[in-house]
Amino acid sequence: SGVGWDQEVSAELREDWLRWVQQVPAISNVRVPRHLGIRLGHEFAVHVFCDASKEAYAAAAYARTVFKDGRISTNLIMCRSKVAPIKTSYTIPRMELLGMELGATLITRISTTFSIPASDVFLWTDSTTCIDWMSVTTRCLQVFVKNRVTKVLNALLPQNIRWVPGDLNPADLPTRGLTPAQLALS
Repeated sequence: SGVGWDQEVSAELREDWLRWVQQVPAISNVRVPRHLGIRLGHEFAVHVFCDASKEAYAAAAYARTVFKDGRISTNLIMCRSKVAPIKTSYTIPRMELLGMELGATLITRISTTFSIPASDVFLWTDSTTCIDWMSVTTRCLQVFVKNRVTKVLNALLPQNIRWVPGDLNPADLPTRGLTPAQLALS
């Protein structure tokens, strides 16, 4: 089966690890503005982006503020990523659905914390299959899909689920993996 805790790892895995350790100092170059711009009188919305690959799924939530003078500000609120389940091999659409479920969890947390009305919360995905699942009567869906679709639809208005091209989806970054140096540049 696997390698025991007292056994050496393969040369390839060791090289990958050493390469990663050498790049860790580049994390200090990553800057995330924390001001969300939540003020009375400004237009404020939350946009959550979801994505998945065979190896991982992720969701990233952004605050979008339109100020009275017309300036627009977008700032990362929070993001989460998870590695794909080891014991089960899911299809890409099911992995994308896990990403949407993770996005729904972020939406619930953010909406509760900041008292954001449901009309101002949007969920973006590049999966047309998942968007189609959101519009199907849940009784027609398999249990795995049905449970996750229900969770997503309980977190926001169905009309606020939107499609985004994969190359414009910021949640794509954690699902394909980045080195610390690449993260600092993105």
